[in-house]
Amino acid sequence: MQAAKAAIEKKHGAWLAKHCSKKATTAKAPATPKPVSQAPEPAVPPTFTKKGSEFEAADAAWADKTPKPGSLKYDGKAQVGGAHVKEFWTDEAGERWLFKPAERQDGLHPEVADRSQEGDRLRRRQSGRN
Repeated sequence: MQAAKAAIEKKHGAWLAKHCSKKATTAKAPATPKPVSQAPEPAVPPTFTKKGSEFEAADAAWADKTPKPGSLKYDGKAQVGGAHVKEFWTDEAGERWLFKPAERQDGLHPEVADRSQEGDRLRRRQSGRN
């Protein structure tokens, strides 16, 4: 038993000497920081009060690309994941569009509104009011 302890202590001592000894390091001169040149501040800060003319071409291209109301055909529910229902619609050019229904004018999300209307119908049927 004593021989085993001695062997373990010897190996442990060698490991400590290898991994925990201080290595001789050469002192390096501290790096001198390079001077930072600061860019001059503009005389007048830019303001964006009006839409610039550089956006007009992009806006016109987007207006041409967007489908006209009534020209879309429902393709079905989109199985793309997420918390809300999404739908695919196809325009006249054959391009697919992905839509997520927005809130209605009464403030309810379409899914919630559909559920509440279904609940109203069910309650009317149960009470005999149709």
